Amino acid sequence: MEWVIVESNWIDARGRIKDQWRTLSDDDLDAVGGRRDALCTRLQENLGVTPQEADRQVAEWESRNRDLFEETANKLSLTSASRSSDVSNVYRLINLKTDALPPAQA
Repeated sequence: MEWVIVESNWIDARGRIKDQWRTLSDDDLDAVGGRRDALCTRLQENLGVTPQEADRQVAEWESRNRDLFEETANKLSLTSASRSSDVSNVYRLINLKTDALPPAQA
């Protein structure tokens, strides 16, 4: 699971994480900040579980929340494509303007 996606959509993910693990405080969630490893650490501390159990719980949460990851990935793809298109348009404009310039004098 791409947790870059969770970081970019942290508000929605945070609510779903809070629903799943009500023992996590707002301070805990602030510290997690969309990072999977930080979530696993907080679960270990709050629930008193092993690192493997925390990882298993997070993996289970990920599988139940695939829609969040897919929606966000689609949004990021559209944004990235738009930015790529914008960059291409800028380069196209630069090329048009430089083509119109007279040749440089030596």
